[in-house]
Amino acid sequence: MTPAARRVIGSFVLVALAGPLVVDWLWTSDEERVAAALDGMERALEERDADALVGWFAVEVEVAAPIPGIPARDPLAEGLRAALSRAAFVALDRDDTRIEFTGEGGATVATSGIAAIEVDGFRVPLRFELRLRLRDAEDGRFRLEAIESVAIRPALG
Repeated sequence: MTPAARRVIGSFVLVALAGPLVVDWLWTSDEERVAAALDGMERALEERDADALVGWFAVEVEVAAPIPGIPARDPLAEGLRAALSRAAFVALDRDDTRIEFTGEGGATVATSGIAAIEVDGFRVPLRFELRLRLRDAEDGRFRLEAIESVAIRPALG
């Protein structure tokens, strides 16, 4: 085999190996990136990892509504750290998520589902409804910019 033939075959192999990665990167939709942010925040909550959760936040997160269990006087990150440190177990199951893009890199998310949280030996099922605002960040990820509304109530029956 000649050196030129080896280069041609090597180029084809390189394209075959790198092609799927490039195609995936180029064709990842905004909706998929918002879903990845929601999944990342959900995973961090379930692992009770406040630092990983805060990693999905914009520099400043506006909190328009009080969040049960988190003092309004504390910065959100501190309140979440304290709340997650008290929880022995957290599980979330989103059953409805609607994403609306607002233009200029913004997205509004309305999501609801069931959460199970265990604190002080008591596991409680809760129904949650959230309205969040996310923004496309410089690193290509959508980050939480605002918590517009929070509704949490017992999920009994």
